[in-house]
Order: sequence, then structure tokens, then C-alpha cells
Amino acid sequence: MRWLPVIAVIGLAACLPARAEEKADAALAAMFPFGKDFCFTRHYAPAHMQRHTRQRVRAIAIMGRNAHRNGASPDATENVNSANVHAALRIVLRSGRVREWPGTCRVSDHPDYPRHPVQCMFVPHRAQDFVEYGLWLRRDGTAIEAKTHIDLEYFEKAQDENGSPDSPQSDDAAFALTAEAADKCRWNRRWWSAKGSTAALRQALP
Repeated sequence: MRWLPVIAVIGLAACLPARAEEKADAALAAMFPFGKDFCFTRHYAPAHMQRHTRQRVRAIAIMGRNAHRNGASPDATENVNSANVHAALRIVLRSGRVREWPGTCRVSDHPDYPRHPVQCMFVPHRAQDFVEYGLWLRRDGTAIEAKTHIDLEYFEKAQDENGSPDSPQSDDAAFALTAEAADKCRWNRRWWSAKGSTAALRQALP
């Protein structure tokens, strides 16, 4: 009977990954309900922009369709990328330039954001090193708080305009967004169909 405790330990160890996966699924489902479109937006008034002269973002939207699923397999309960949720980021800069970047959202364990359980990583430039722009999210009803420590100014210019990671830090470290109806977001047809993400979006990811 000495082997019973060993079996119990093995059983407990086998349960741990499953429980971690369930926690991850719950965190993502709370942020992005299964099979639903999501659209988190914020538009800053001119008066706000005048007061915050170092802020680069005039409008921001995080969006995705048919969450946890994809257009290639709309009946699946998960993306082909396991616990990832496909998303896109659309930013209107102070200059009027628009930047749209594909990405994925997943459960976060970043020590600097213990209250933000989901991280979204977007790919501004399809380059060999795949430098990503990250946002860490927390949700309270329709209120979405997004934080980042990544310098947005590095990505403000297009890839062929020699952006530099050594640019001065912009005042774009936190955004208070609102969960809106899907028609409040501007969907890039190259990346999204009614069934979810397209092959073009998935191919643009690392």
C-alpha cells in the first residue's frame, strides 16, 4: 500500500496543468466572451490633447471577431494557437496618421501588471525580429483599462521611416477604454470576416 501516496502525488501533479488551463480560459473568457465580437475604444477630445502635449494617441481601438475561434474553423471552441485570441489594434495618432496592427491576446503573468490578467501583443512591422507593442488589460463591466511600458514613439513612424527605440518616452502609458458594440469599430476587411480572423491576419503573426 506504500504506492498509494505516490499515485496521489502523481494525480495532483496531473491536475495542476488542467487547473492552470481552466484559469487561463476563464480570464480570457471574461475579457473576450466565446464566439463574440469585441470592440474596446477611446476617442480623446481636442481639449484633452491640448492639456496632454506629450500624448501621441488621439484615438485607440482593440478589436476582434468570433473570439477564441477563427474563420478557418468557425465551429471550433479554441483558436489553432491554443489559448490565444486573435485581435487587432487601430491607433489614430496626433499627427492624423493611422496605424493598424494584428496581434494576439493571452493570459498574462507579467510581474508589473498583477491586476491586469490579459496581455495583447501586436506586430507593428513584419520584420525579422518581430518587435511587438504590448498592452495589459483589466476589465470591470464595460470599462477596460489598458497599460503599457513600451515606447509608442518607436512605432509612430512607418517601417521605412527609420523609427528609433531610443526616442523620448511619449505620454501613452495608460488608456481608459469602453467596450462598445461591434459597429463602433472600423474593421479591416483584409484581416476579418464575419466568422473571425482571416488567413491574412494569421500569416502576419509571429
